[in-house]
Amino acid sequence: MISTIEKLSDETAGKLFKHILRYVNDQSPTPENEILDLVFEPIKNQLKRDLNKYKKTKADRSLNGRMGNLKRYNPDLYRQVADNQITIDEAEKIASHRKASPSDNSDNKTSQTLANVAVSVSDNVSVSDSVNDILLEKETKEYLGQNEKIEEFDSVELEAEESFQKKVARKTRFSKPTVEEIHEYCFERNNGIDAQRFFDHYESNGWMVGKTKMKDWKAAVRTWERNSNNKNQNQNGQQQERFVGRQSIDTIQHNANVGYEAAERIRKQMLGDAN
Repeated sequence: MISTIEKLSDETAGKLFKHILRYVNDQSPTPENEILDLVFEPIKNQLKRDLNKYKKTKADRSLNGRMGNLKRYNPDLYRQVADNQITIDEAEKIASHRKASPSDNSDNKTSQTLANVAVSVSDNVSVSDSVNDILLEKETKEYLGQNEKIEEFDSVELEAEESFQKKVARKTRFSKPTVEEIHEYCFERNNGIDAQRFFDHYESNGWMVGKTKMKDWKAAVRTWERNSNNKNQNQNGQQQERFVGRQSIDTIQHNANVGYEAAERIRKQMLGDAN
């Protein structure tokens, strides 16, 4: 750089010096001639690089100072910032809250709670309802099926939408339905379930599903509905095994035997006539 400036006249070098001073003081100077512009361009680029480096160094030192202060007086917050769980600004707000009430332990607990909230959001999803569903299905199959063998449902196929809603919703206190409410729900689903029969069954056992208190009576109605449909399908299948069209299998076999005997008599008669 100095070798370039030494090639300039003293007058041009003086103008260059003044131009640099105006530039660093944000006066946005315009070069007087092309020579001054060519010489100043690399100087300007170097000044920009030095300025950016200075800003970065200043920011790093400021951050290090803030982190050091946090580590000394609030080591728990320091660890959370170091692990990128909360920002330095959030940590300093919490530390400021602690400092405002140093003698109140409840405030310290509150500020720690705020830190925990900044780290994560608690998940209160309940997943215990699946046990209730299994017991509910087992009981209603035994009640509706009586001596009929009802094929067990695969638990994975139990209404995905219902399972999803139960997992993302908080538990609600069970409210016993009336016969009218059960009737209206069964009417909407057109399932043919006897509302009074349903009510009497669960009223007699205290609205229990196995050893667990019922949580969703509509789910119980749907389970009765599924098992009732399954029972009807089994009965239809048995009828199809006994009949082909309007004739039973025994009738078809009997007719076949009669036809065979008649054909055999005709064959023997024809052989006798030929002799």
